[in-house]
Amino acid sequence: MKNMKKAVIILFLSLMHASITLAQDAKGWSLIPKAGVTNGHWVGDAVAYESNRMGWTIGVDAEERVSRLFSMTYGLQYTRTGSIDKINTSRVGGENFPYMTSINKERKMLDYIQLPILANLHLAKGLTLKAGVQFGFLTRAKLKQHVKGFFDPYDNIGTNYTNNNNGTRREFDEDQTSGILSEFNKVDLCFPVGLSYEFKNIVLDARYHFGVANIKRIDSCNTYNRYLSVTLGYKFDL
Repeated sequence: MKNMKKAVIILFLSLMHASITLAQDAKGWSLIPKAGVTNGHWVGDAVAYESNRMGWTIGVDAEERVSRLFSMTYGLQYTRTGSIDKINTSRVGGENFPYMTSINKERKMLDYIQLPILANLHLAKGLTLKAGVQFGFLTRAKLKQHVKGFFDPYDNIGTNYTNNNNGTRREFDEDQTSGILSEFNKVDLCFPVGLSYEFKNIVLDARYHFGVANIKRIDSCNTYNRYLSVTLGYKFDL
């Protein structure tokens, strides 16, 4: 009986030693510089005609290996997201200054500095499941429109579309860009979920980002970011 107890104790201590050794071997830090593309749009109460817009992302992840199964990722990245509105809109001016414009596409571009924090589950060799939280800080917001129409300060809409003797009719068919930073909240919050695959230190990473914070400041309706990011990086073990 004593020999049995001694054998159980020795086996237990051996397993504990092996577990500690494996955990120590698995621990460590890695840096993963990365770059890639984004594809996303906005969703919300009053979003009806939005379609996906391509963007880009560049940054670096710091991965802390906790064990062979688990690790944590702390990232810093600069990302451009946004949306495309394909609705056709028209504006017609008043009697004194008549004009008419037609806007057939609006591209909205939002640039963020982002801080993702992810928990990673290593499912198999090279394959990792990721989920976590991401904070975004808006640095720039631009609106690009394709505008077509005319402006004539002397003619009346519906009466005469030609030039008169005192003025010059100006027609335009052009892209116009304007800043819209004041229309958006400065902080965004997303929950990213995704998978990554590593082969010979090359890391392919795909994440879908579920925005949960209202990005619009001026509208009473809520609007949220939704986008997919796909990046390619190289892992450096420290």
